[in-house]
Amino acid sequence: MRDRGFGGQRVAVGTALAIVAIGVVAIFPALAGANDSPDVVESEGAGFDPAVLEAPVRLEADGKPIDVGEFSKIAHAGPAVADVDGDGDRDLVVGDFPGYFWLFENRRDDRTPKYVAKGKLQAGGEAAKTPVY
Repeated sequence: MRDRGFGGQRVAVGTALAIVAIGVVAIFPALAGANDSPDVVESEGAGFDPAVLEAPVRLEADGKPIDVGEFSKIAHAGPAVADVDGDGDRDLVVGDFPGYFWLFENRRDDRTPKYVAKGKLQAGGEAAKTPVY
C-alpha cells in the first residue's frame, strides 16, 4: 500500500475506511458509492480511490480520542467493527500488539456511533488474547 500522508494501514470496514497510525484510531466516515461488504484494501488497484473519501474523523470513546498508547503498553492498533453485544449496531474492537482486544461499545447507531470504552474483550471470564509471537 502507498502512504497517503496519514501513515499506517488501511482497512475497509463496511462503508468506512479505518486508518491506524501508531495507535491512534481514525476513520473515513463514508465511501461514495461503496457497498456494505467488508473488504481489505490492499492497493489502489483493489478499489481504493482517494478521490471519494470524506475527511478523516478521529474516533472517540467517552468524549476523548481513542489512543491505544493510553491503555496498552505497545501502541500498535488493529481496528475492526462488529456487533459484539448483539444489539444491532457495530461496536469497535481494537487489537493491540501484545495480543489483547479492546472493546468500545457503540451506544448509538452505525451512522453516528458513540463509543464507550469497555476495557479488554472478555472470553470465558478472562481477557481475550491471541499470541503474536
